[in-house]
Formats: sequence, C-alpha cells, structure tokens
Amino acid sequence: MAESETRNHLRNHVNNNLPKNRRFWSTDLIDTIGIRKVLTTPTELVRTEWSLCSLSDTELSRIDELVKICSLPCVDFSTVEEIPYDYARPYRQWVQEWFPKIKVKELKLFNKNCEEFGYFLFDTIQQLHNSKTRGNQLPYEVNYPVLFEKFLKLFELKIKTQPCLPTGNATIFGQEVISSKADILCTKCDDPSKILSVCSEVKRSPSDETEYSPVNKKLRTELPTSATDNEEEGTSARSTGGLSSDVYAQHVGELLAYYESSVLKRGLLGVIFQKTNISFSFLKIKPASYEKIKRRNPQVVLDPAMDEQPILFYTEQFNFLKCQDRKTIFKALLTMRMMDIKSWDY
Repeated sequence: MAESETRNHLRNHVNNNLPKNRRFWSTDLIDTIGIRKVLTTPTELVRTEWSLCSLSDTELSRIDELVKICSLPCVDFSTVEEIPYDYARPYRQWVQEWFPKIKVKELKLFNKNCEEFGYFLFDTIQQLHNSKTRGNQLPYEVNYPVLFEKFLKLFELKIKTQPCLPTGNATIFGQEVISSKADILCTKCDDPSKILSVCSEVKRSPSDETEYSPVNKKLRTELPTSATDNEEEGTSARSTGGLSSDVYAQHVGELLAYYESSVLKRGLLGVIFQKTNISFSFLKIKPASYEKIKRRNPQVVLDPAMDEQPILFYTEQFNFLKCQDRKTIFKALLTMRMMDIKSWDY
C-alpha cells in the first residue's frame, strides 16, 4: 500500500471512529495500522521471537528430554467426543493407565496437575456418554476454557482466569477504542502484574458454525476483506494458521489492549484456542511504534525501512489431544516456563 493511500485509510478510520470493541476489528484495519503477519513454528516463536531470556544448550536439551517424558502417549485423539468411555472401568484404573506417575524435578506438581487434568477429562467424556445414552437429556456442552486451563497447569504456569481478570485498555489514534478481557492470562512467576501470555477462546455457534469473537463471546460481524485476502485464504489454510484473518485481527486488538502490562517492552505473547486446537502468537512491537499508533494524527505512518512496523508472528493450530501435536505444544510451553523461572527477579 502506497504511503499516501495508507494515510488516507488512517484518516478515514479516524474520521469514522475506530470500533470501540475489538470484536469488530478486521484484517483491513490491521493492514491500515501497519501490522504485518509472519507464519512460524511454536518453538521458533517462543525461543527466538519472544525469548524472555537465553537458555543454554544443556537447558534446551533438557526440554527435549522432558517432552519425551511428559508426552502422555496414551492420549491420542482428534476430539473430546472421539475418546471412548467404558462404564465398567472406574476412574482410578483409567487415570493410572492414561496418566502414569513420573518424576520430573523441574515440574514437582506434574503428577498432581496431570491427575486433575485427567479427572476433568474423564468427567467430560462421562457426561458426553450420559447425554447420548439418555434420550431425555440435553447435549452436554464441553467447557473448553476450563479444559485448557487444566492443560496449562501441567506446566505450573501462574494463571489468572475469569472473573478475576484485569480488563485491558488501549488507545489507538487518540481514541480509547479497545476494552478487552481475556479468557486466561499467564503471568510472571514473581510478579502477577506482568503478563507472559494472553489466552483467548474462539467459539463457534452450534447452529450456524459462525465464528465468535474470542473474549466477548458475541456473534462477530463479518467485515469485508479484499479480493487478495480471499484468494490467499483459499490457497492455503496455513496462511492464517487455520483461523480466519479477522480472528487474528481481533487477537491483535486484544494483545494491544494488554501490551502495557507485558513482561517484555518489545511485545506480547498470545495463545488462541478453539476447542482443543491452539495457535501461538507474538506481537512484536517497539515502544516507539506503539506510541505512534496511539497518536491521533493520521499523517503518522510506521516506516518499514526504519524497522518501525509491528509484526504478528503466528503459528498453525496444534491439537493438545493429539500425541504428536502435543509434543510441539509441550516444547513451546516448557520453554516458556523455563525462561520464566530463569528470569526470576530475586
């Protein structure tokens, strides 16, 4: 987009007032602000782009070992509904088979947290089974945010959940347009006010499969996208990590809303989860660029040549119920956890 055209877009957005709720953000707005997207891997995103601190070769090798030890090979399914339920097998027997006890010095509560995750998963598949076998019972709705919360606890991350979450607010072009409350916040192990990662759910309407906004849980208004965007999405689902471009635009709005509480001054880590599928993200943005975005003057344009342009690094979706996908997720989250501990401000 030419610089003069970008300024016209900015002026139009300012004059017409930016959406006060980020659930109405679209790819067009993100492009106008000057944020570009780069597809990467979870390991590269956390270790290289986010990189809270450096890890030694020994520490990186240990992470690889932990991935093998903690991989939970018995759990390998595409969906929760696919997990078999045997009413003749009691919970204690089931959890011992699927979640065997292991010793991990870096994760002293792994067995306890694993059992808690297994207990919730067992209760979920039991409830699903009962709703199918009892004709007069309504279909059971899986509580995916709680399931994901239990999954995160395997890594002993410090987390905050609704309703005890601070609301994120940010100013764009001189207007306080973003007010957002995430589903889950991962915070610094030695400072609850500093955010490691913002986690948001993408929900679909059971009736029409229409995407919901992550956070607000209200139906997202479809906003027009350019023909180029539609062609790119049709070419490969990898271009947006399996999610629509507007979902990533809304996620950027949420990351901007919490940016000033980030543990890093140069960006904020994010996770988008949709049922058991998760995608990692990192909004890389310099403080000076953030200040420019906050200004009302539409003549201010971020200059890529001056390295002012923010970048949203994002990944494909990975399913934490699938064994191979889970290894990739484990590696990213274990890296995040180890960096968090190592950077502890004594």
